[in-house]
Amino acid sequence: MKQTIIESSPNTPAVFYDEEKECIAIEGRSIPENASEFYDYLGEITLIRIVPPYPSFTFEFRLEYVNSSSAKQILNYLKLIRGKVYDGCACKVIWYFEEDDEAIQELGEHLKTTLGIPFELISY
Repeated sequence: MKQTIIESSPNTPAVFYDEEKECIAIEGRSIPENASEFYDYLGEITLIRIVPPYPSFTFEFRLEYVNSSSAKQILNYLKLIRGKVYDGCACKVIWYFEEDDEAIQELGEHLKTTLGIPFELISY
């Protein structure tokens, strides 16, 4: 059962938490006025769900558009996830991108290379 924990807006993605699948999905456009505020809040409400004994946990990103300030904050959010990985959590990131969306694909590739954690890129 997916539970929405943040509704989407024209400028922010929706965030879904699926307790059964141990998954958090982030979907939509990310162009908030204050990206730091949005992603700091996202970290607070999602990462509290990942506590020892650590489950296997998946973070899915299905972003249509990301501005530069959001890209920086997504990197910071994923660094928090990397901390959970270093602490023993079997977290992984799945980054979805449309086949012809080079910007989102390149962002995913950059994040994968930078973070060095389980990270899968999937085109659709």
